[in-house]
Amino acid sequence: MRAYWEATGPGGTREQARLAIGMLVGALTLGISLGLAASGWIFERTDSPSGTLWIVTAFVAITVPVSFLLIPESVTRARVKVDTPGTVGLALGLAAVLFGIAQAEEHGWTSTLFLTCTGLGALVLSGWVAYELRAAHPMVDVRALVRPQAFPLYLAAAVFGMALYGSQTANATFMGTPRELGGYGLGMSVLGIGLTSLPLGLGAFAGSVLAPRIARTAGYRAVLVGGALMSAAGYVGMALLHDAVWHLVVGGVVTGIGTGVCLASLPTVIVELAPRDQSGIAGGLYSTSKTLGGSVSGAVFVTVLSAMTIPGLDKVVPSESAYSTVWFVCAGTSVLTAVLILAVRRATATEPTP
Repeated sequence: MRAYWEATGPGGTREQARLAIGMLVGALTLGISLGLAASGWIFERTDSPSGTLWIVTAFVAITVPVSFLLIPESVTRARVKVDTPGTVGLALGLAAVLFGIAQAEEHGWTSTLFLTCTGLGALVLSGWVAYELRAAHPMVDVRALVRPQAFPLYLAAAVFGMALYGSQTANATFMGTPRELGGYGLGMSVLGIGLTSLPLGLGAFAGSVLAPRIARTAGYRAVLVGGALMSAAGYVGMALLHDAVWHLVVGGVVTGIGTGVCLASLPTVIVELAPRDQSGIAGGLYSTSKTLGGSVSGAVFVTVLSAMTIPGLDKVVPSESAYSTVWFVCAGTSVLTAVLILAVRRATATEPTP
């Protein structure tokens, strides 16, 4: 097998696909950041959360006819029967696990609801794996999924999602906390939070667009490791320095660039490693892994913010050290992402090149 970490020369379908993935990821991250700022602007003029959400819903609805009419169908397709039991089993198993994790934020990690839902989800997913291994035309090739050159990538996606999604609530809450309440925070409005978060999105846009171009010479392994470590550096910076707006802006830009690099590069490598007729499944599993990691970290970080509070106040207010803990954990998960990427390099280095 060819070592997919080394980028091919410019030109050709593969290079065009890599550039397209980078542009797509960049557009998504930039759109999210612009949406945050626009939502803050709308909220400050309407003072209506539901009205703001309806406006956002209208923009999302526009994407349906655009996708249906303008996006061409894929050329390479798998000519097999749809694995309906496998599809239903995977959906039910993941839904149960994610619902259980969501309940942990409110009812606790030892609650009956959390243990029941996650246990049921794990049981369903175990049955799903057993079924897929015996199916003539499985929805997911489980054996290919756990190969040494593939499994660490999906695990890296989950770990990376922990930092990507888990830090968002903490960031917004910290910016909105009045300094006179807990001795920290910036006391920002909804619009201020959106504008302060915008540099992170701009950095992510730049990182996602530049990633495939840098990979032409450096290779995707170096690009991914560098992006993960840059994200870690940004989180460490925010954990140590967060007393002024520019501290969070600089930290956000550094984190954003690293995040954009990983967002553009990781799915590219995963899709290229998968058979051409399973590229859609590979991309879907990448997104699912990333979302699952974010769900876990989101619940964990809420627990951290609820447990580490300022004593003596009439209401529950997270302490400054709680936010630093969240950012340090995000830095640690980013470093772990880099380690997993290096593990894939070791796994593929011994494979023969045709």
